[in-house]
Amino acid sequence: MLIQLHEVITRGSDYGLSVVYVNPRHIISLRENARMRQSLLENKIKLGLNKHAEFTEITLSEGSETKSITVVGSPSQVQSKFFSVKSLLKG
Repeated sequence: MLIQLHEVITRGSDYGLSVVYVNPRHIISLRENARMRQSLLENKIKLGLNKHAEFTEITLSEGSETKSITVVGSPSQVQSKFFSVKSLLKG
């Protein structure tokens, strides 16, 4: 089961949002990305998001390597997406 999230991507010094689908079985860790939140509050990045938006860095397993992506939402919001889908499927 893949979960849809919104990834923050960088193009040089510009930032944008892109839809990404994540397999929960490949997640190693979730952590708050306070640097991205601070940049949003200081208007250093323009993503069209509410000033109260939070960001999570997700570390993913890619076989023998890892990859980190930053997505919109707090760690608890991101985690709840994974559990809410599982509970819906089970009943």
